Amino acid sequence: MEQAYKLGLEHGRQPQSEMPTSDPDAPLAWHSIPPKPRGIYEQIRTFNWIVVFQRGDDPYLNPKDKWACYWDWGEKRQASERIQFAASYSTSTLAPLIKLGLMSERIFEGKMFLEQTAKGAATWQKAIDDGHVRQERK
Repeated sequence: MEQAYKLGLEHGRQPQSEMPTSDPDAPLAWHSIPPKPRGIYEQIRTFNWIVVFQRGDDPYLNPKDKWACYWDWGEKRQASERIQFAASYSTSTLAPLIKLGLMSERIFEGKMFLEQTAKGAATWQKAIDDGHVRQERK
């Protein structure tokens, strides 16, 4: 024990080497994402959902604001049926995805939506490569 203590003291006196700068777009470990946001992120990526912010007008509704996810069926359906509601989540449920840098808020034509970041794309690809998730459906 004494030897370990002395080694610790000696190590503490040594000058600290400079920490290497980390890549902000480096992928996260899949299991480092909290479980509920991770599952939702997997659905968003697997089904190519469009995530749009919806402000709640009803002051008695809780939660007031939410993220609404929509299917975009593309050319598979006629224009009037192309976009279809899939699910909605409270803003606090998807907040970890934004905080971790997997998704970012963007404004397009006056609407706020979530967009995948480079870090999110790298994390998703790493999760596919490691066998944690299936590749998204086209």
